[in-house]
Amino acid sequence: MPPTKKIGHIITFCLLAYNASAQQKYVTDTNSFSGYPVVENVFRNPGNTVQTSVYWYWISGNISKEGVVKDLESMKKAGINRAFIGNIEQSDVAQGKVMFLSDEWWDVMHAALKTATKLNIDVGIFNSPGWSQSGGPWIKQSQSMRYLTSSETSVQGGKKITIKLAKPNEKFQDVSVIAFPVPKDYYTNIASYNPVITSNSIQKNIQALMDKDTATEVSIALDSVVNFDIKTEKDFTARSILIYPSHRPIIATIKVQASDGHTFKTIKEITIDRSNSALNVGFDPYGRVAISLPATSSK
Repeated sequence: MPPTKKIGHIITFCLLAYNASAQQKYVTDTNSFSGYPVVENVFRNPGNTVQTSVYWYWISGNISKEGVVKDLESMKKAGINRAFIGNIEQSDVAQGKVMFLSDEWWDVMHAALKTATKLNIDVGIFNSPGWSQSGGPWIKQSQSMRYLTSSETSVQGGKKITIKLAKPNEKFQDVSVIAFPVPKDYYTNIASYNPVITSNSIQKNIQALMDKDTATEVSIALDSVVNFDIKTEKDFTARSILIYPSHRPIIATIKVQASDGHTFKTIKEITIDRSNSALNVGFDPYGRVAISLPATSSK
């Protein structure tokens, strides 16, 4: 058997954890501070000059006159004297019966404003429905907010063909069709080369790194520097790396290095930030990360 060659890629993950600490001093002897009773009284009984405000989300039409009255009474009891109404649609909440700007909705709004006036609570209203305040029944589907997605189809070049391209999803609008030539090994994956993966600190389940199963994962400790050394028995040319983050927050700096047989040279450095899983940040919070590389072969 010929000697095993290094594929020339060491991937280094530098996981960052942000910790904040502060030293605090507490007043344990209240008698040592003459103004303490005044401070305590203002804290426990804030006056009307202290404005405590909240966002008051009416979610997916699940509202009623009785419900908004009880909400406002609870706000008053808790010392809240200002609320901003936002009509929000949330996909994981069942749709209620009260549609935005319907007669029933106006009845609920009137009950809310009347009760708020009685309780001396200021009420503001978002200018339009939606998290971005840019929705409403007057917005047609073709005018709604959208995101870019794609589908991919492989064809044999050198001739005229007519095909039906795959849909990225059921509701979409064509933006463009891009055709480009690919090398013969375009669909070759290093996983098919039976790579041997070693690490300076990871031993458990390390083969899950390249098992083509996104349900498995390799856990990396916070505040650590981890090297993954990938070896194959024959040359492999890499042009990109796809990384599928586990479904948990991550911030990591990744260095991709290639070996010429003697030394390693960094060919790419990138930071992955999947620390915010909110859908308004991205429609796929833990989507794969694609790292493009200059065509690099092992030596």
